[in-house]
Amino acid sequence: MDGVLLVNKPPEITSYKVVEKIKRHFGLKKVGHGGTLDPFATGLLVILIGKATRISRFFLDDDKSYEGTMVLGQTTDTYDVKGKILSSMSAEHVSAETIKDATKNFIGEISQTPPIFSAIKVNGRKAYELARKDQDVQLKPRNVSVYELSIKDISIGKHPKIRFQTRVSKGTYIRSLAHDIGESLKVGAYLEELHRTASGLFKVDAAHDLSEILAWDNKKLGRKIINMCDALDFPSIEIKDESSVTKVKNGHGLSYSEFEKPIAKSRRVKIISMSGECLALHRLEDEGTKAEVVF
Repeated sequence: MDGVLLVNKPPEITSYKVVEKIKRHFGLKKVGHGGTLDPFATGLLVILIGKATRISRFFLDDDKSYEGTMVLGQTTDTYDVKGKILSSMSAEHVSAETIKDATKNFIGEISQTPPIFSAIKVNGRKAYELARKDQDVQLKPRNVSVYELSIKDISIGKHPKIRFQTRVSKGTYIRSLAHDIGESLKVGAYLEELHRTASGLFKVDAAHDLSEILAWDNKKLGRKIINMCDALDFPSIEIKDESSVTKVKNGHGLSYSEFEKPIAKSRRVKIISMSGECLALHRLEDEGTKAEVVF
């Protein structure tokens, strides 16, 4: 069984655990995901089954959209609601207008330092493993893009709660975004809630609850998963000649004489047989295509 499954992840479970539960329930050999969610976070988790694990990098590279809530006036060591409170002060004096003005400065390409409680590798070990042992963890800032960031509601008080929506590039930590906004307001902040609403082509509205999925049998799973080629946002080429199909299945590229070169500007194309079978993902070269992933 090969394809993509959209899961609406519940809170208090790691993305790894979701993968393991699905793998074990359906007796699958290969299962992965297209971008992790923190344990406390909810929403869209793209699950890759079988040969779809070969294209995980394309989903990891996708833009992600979120809804979230940050709390002003307090900071935690993890930058989220699950961490130990490091500082607390009243932020009642911070006006809604000041908050909205501050968030505008975080739209575009920004420099962001990931939380030390993250899975980023430091000398071969995950940063959070070192942080949990109170070891000094130094992570380098990196450039990420915040394409959209809008405030939906502000609950003013000693510790104002800010509901927001955002769309960001790969590698962006929403926990760090909340923390940095708090720092810019000189009161601190942490992320209280996070819900992923979209990842690339996919929306959370099309996802299935994990409890629902774990009540399916393999036959129903087969009906629900998305074809690998349908899940990839690249132009497609249908090949009709059987010899060309064989070449593609054997990992060979195609010359442009074997098909009509796609008009759409793209570095990659999906190769599909006349029967609709998803055969491969090819990269466009000067003289033809070159196999990148064979299914």
